[in-house]
Formats: sequence, C-alpha cells, structure tokens
Amino acid sequence: MEKKYFHILLVLLFAFTLISCSVSKPFIPPSYDLIKFDSKNYSPTYANEIIIYSARIDIPEKYVEIGTIKFEGEVDITKIKELAAQNGADALLKEGNNYILLFFSEKREGKKDDKTI
Repeated sequence: MEKKYFHILLVLLFAFTLISCSVSKPFIPPSYDLIKFDSKNYSPTYANEIIIYSARIDIPEKYVEIGTIKFEGEVDITKIKELAAQNGADALLKEGNNYILLFFSEKREGKKDDKTI
C-alpha cells in the first residue's frame, strides 16, 4: 500500500516540476497606429461593409491607398475595421503587420450585354 502512495507522490512531483518549467507567452496588449498618407478627409464608412483582401490582385476596383494601420499583439479585427471606417476606407489590404486603408476611386459596372432585342 505504501508503494502505491509513493508512486502517486512521484507522479505528482514530476507533473508539478514539468508545469513549473514551461515557458509562458508574455501578454502584449494590442496597439494600433494609424498613418494617413495625405491630409484629405474622407467621409466615414460602415465597419461591417469593409472587406479585407490578402492580395492586390484580388481587389476588383480601382483604389487609392489612403493610410495604413500598424498593429502589435493580438489583433481585434473589429477595432481595425472601426478605425478604418472612421477614416473613410472602403476596404483593407492585409500586408504583414499592416492593414492598408483603401478608398475605391471609381465603381466598376458589371459587364454589359452587347445583344439588342
């Protein structure tokens, strides 16, 4: 019976040692820096309508880059979109630790049918 308690104690001691030696990831509070590329003020947009693109080739419309949001730490995409919307962005382009604010300069129309009735 004593041997059983000794084994349990050994396992608990080993588990405690293993847990106490593990390295924990330090908490870095998120920070966001907005850099505007010009002094023009754009009308605010709606955060829930902002689309995030991961490559320039995916962007379907002509656009102007109006600023960038640099971030550190865990990203709260809701805050990123709110900050972009407050500054008039129609969309975002994610590049590394940056989100580029995009303003669509002209709206493209769908392809028109050449057929006449």
